Amino acid sequence: MKNHFETGGSDYSKYRPNYPNELIKQLSSLVNKPSTALDIGCGTGQLTALLADHFETVIGVDSSENQLVNAEFKPNITYTLGSAENIPTESNSADLIVAAQAAHWFDLSAFYEEVRRVAKPSAIIALIGYGLPTLTGIPNAMFQKAYWLDLRQYWPPERQLIELGYSTLDFPFHTIEMDELTNEKRVTLDELIGYIGTWSATKRKLEEDAHYLTRLHEALRAVWGNEEKQRALQWPIFAKVAKVKG
Repeated sequence: MKNHFETGGSDYSKYRPNYPNELIKQLSSLVNKPSTALDIGCGTGQLTALLADHFETVIGVDSSENQLVNAEFKPNITYTLGSAENIPTESNSADLIVAAQAAHWFDLSAFYEEVRRVAKPSAIIALIGYGLPTLTGIPNAMFQKAYWLDLRQYWPPERQLIELGYSTLDFPFHTIEMDELTNEKRVTLDELIGYIGTWSATKRKLEEDAHYLTRLHEALRAVWGNEEKQRALQWPIFAKVAKVKG
């Protein structure tokens, strides 16, 4: 499978959103003992670092060395190069297996086989994602146009699973209902452009149109106001959660 995040780990770490603490609290409350959590497709560790505040040991796994080099470090986190289809950890070892904004890239059949192998009898699986955010104020219309008109054709087909909130994602487990959550981050114009620049669709667009982001930046500047003004980005959070062996 093509790795769309083989490069750009520094920007990914800087501009991608975090996850609400309430999500981590909900997940940790579902396990019998918050001993070991696996974060598969961990990227630069946005979720991994939050899990580390609730679990004794957290293992972040990603197939991109560039992402792992830029990952957030905490003493109880171990980052490991590996894949979702061949998780580099012992059988029957994990209390929680999480994939955040990553499962749509996996070979799910192979991944689920590995999940069943590494899961403890009472382990929880959680596939988490965040949809397209809404930007406060007048610039939102231009931001939405950039996604739906300028860039949508450049997204890999797997992106549609995110747009549908994983509602059509294969998930052969009995789902546990979770509270609805949103995530918010306040950004300057430069930070918004940085975030858009981390999208795989943007990278593909720039291969054809090297000045696209520059033009978008200029167009947004005209309606943004003071460039240092911060506006709120709000992402809808969705999660498919279940007991692995329940």
